[in-house]
Amino acid sequence: MRYYILLLLALLVLSCGIVGPAEEWYVDLRSLSPVPEIYSEWHHEAEHCVNVLREFNDIRWFVAQSITIDGVRGLGAFDSPRDIIIKRSQLYTQSTVKHELIHYIRQARDHDARINFCSHATKEAPDG
Repeated sequence: MRYYILLLLALLVLSCGIVGPAEEWYVDLRSLSPVPEIYSEWHHEAEHCVNVLREFNDIRWFVAQSITIDGVRGLGAFDSPRDIIIKRSQLYTQSTVKHELIHYIRQARDHDARINFCSHATKEAPDG
């Protein structure tokens, strides 16, 4: 009986999404090439803001028509250790791209005041 109770408890925990990776869905996911030149500048600004260095050329960039993570529509996503996915409509939105760059630089998916501050710390790029 005790075995069945532990099994049931384990199934409940797993079904709640407490354990395991985020569920991610991308529509029309494609490699982003060429990578906009402004991304390198935004990467440098993000490194400076969070005071961590990470190689820009290691990033694998992707673009998607839409992004859904755990049932919530998003503007971008970071898939550790080096994949960044940007929603097509956000390709030249500095705050979105820098937000995902900061996840990459920090190698973390968490959100805190620093990520929000650093995502909005500088001017927007010209329309591209």
